[in-house]
Amino acid sequence: MSKTIITSEPQYQGCWLSYCGAVAGALQALGLTVDVVDVAGYSGYTFLTNVTQGWTDPGSPTLHSGNVELTIPSVLDLWAEIIRGTEALGVKIDHFWDPRQFRVWRQPLDSETLSRARGLFEHINAEIDRGQPVVVWGLVVPEYGIVKGYEGDHYLVSTFRSDIGQPEVPVKYDELQAKGGLEALFFREATKGPTAEDDKNAVTRAISMAEGTPYRFEFSTPRHPVREHQRYITGPAAFDEWASVLEESRPGTVYYEYNSYVAACIQEAKRLAARFTQRLLEKHAGRSQVQSLAQAAEAYNQAEALMTRFVTLFPYADTGEMPLEKCRKGASVLRAVKPHELEALGHLREASEVWD
Repeated sequence: MSKTIITSEPQYQGCWLSYCGAVAGALQALGLTVDVVDVAGYSGYTFLTNVTQGWTDPGSPTLHSGNVELTIPSVLDLWAEIIRGTEALGVKIDHFWDPRQFRVWRQPLDSETLSRARGLFEHINAEIDRGQPVVVWGLVVPEYGIVKGYEGDHYLVSTFRSDIGQPEVPVKYDELQAKGGLEALFFREATKGPTAEDDKNAVTRAISMAEGTPYRFEFSTPRHPVREHQRYITGPAAFDEWASVLEESRPGTVYYEYNSYVAACIQEAKRLAARFTQRLLEKHAGRSQVQSLAQAAEAYNQAEALMTRFVTLFPYADTGEMPLEKCRKGASVLRAVKPHELEALGHLREASEVWD
């Protein structure tokens, strides 16, 4: 069986936010000098805090609206903005998203769904033949990864599995775990890297994300085991919602693995937000916006320190104990994060207002 792997052999860059880890690895393979901090910051993704109303949902960090028949327009709009921000790093992106749900159950897929999966597989293979890596949603669980080659009817991939000591197993084209639809990022011609204008736009985007975005995320998930109507809570209010869920700990709303996964993602997001803001102030040393950027970076450092305390309470694991006393302690930590989030947001606004 013939095997094709692109020469640069892209490697997923360790990151809980799999979009950032996969895109950074792909762009590095294309010769761009970037890392997860750059992807997280210019895309705005790291500044977005998001949880699901009423329960701890592991899908909230990736915002793909889960088990829906058709991805809602607000989610597509959000990810289009994230892609626009990513392009500031020096590459044009052809963002493919078939918003119809792609399910993998035990029974065989119907012919129409198989045809959709096969069409994407052939499209991606053509990119591999050109020596171009492709970032794909749902290579391993609903997360992003990199396709670096193909063999027979399988993708050859680089994903977060390599970071946790698991082997990178080829993924059959029709076994994607792509909740919310088939999605792929194809990288086109290189452009000039981030300009001063791109930096200012990154701060504007960060403010929008940190505020909670202008989009409303509500959707129906028929036959969902927890609730059929769901809503995402974004921005500083997300910490209050998450804390309330833990404090109440109603049956069927709190799961150890889900809670610990969301915690790991948000802890890392605050760390990346601090590091990206620090990079901006160093890049613009001597300018009017520097003091406000420094204060924003420090506020994000404080938020990250508190989230580290929360992660210590709930380290990521498949299972674990969540007694009410522990949940209430965690809730108090989450409520303590919110003031730092608001402080960082205020300083980002100040930086934007005086930007020169």
